[in-house]
Amino acid sequence: MNTKFMYTPYDIGLAGEGAVVGWFRTNGWTIIKWDTKSPGATDIETQLGQKKALTQVKSTIFPSEPFGLLTDEEKAIKSRALRLGAEAWEAMVRLDGNLKPLGIRWRQL
Repeated sequence: MNTKFMYTPYDIGLAGEGAVVGWFRTNGWTIIKWDTKSPGATDIETQLGQKKALTQVKSTIFPSEPFGLLTDEEKAIKSRALRLGAEAWEAMVRLDGNLKPLGIRWRQL
């Protein structure tokens, strides 16, 4: 059975964002802002010491590859990050058929 059609985009987005938040927490970062009511629509704002990051997450279920940020999305997150004094990042998450993370590919913008 192909499980990828059992989940909504909301489910997939929330699972991918959860994987990224988990990575940040495991690596000592503090989550400043993460709105779980609107997965994919908000950025994850984090801090480690004086370093700040603003991350946009794109998620998909294996074997698909997550689509990267569109040009306008990239411009918008860079602008928001600049206002916050943060680095802008994109995190592309691949999930298995049970929405468990298989890996995160990071790209600094």
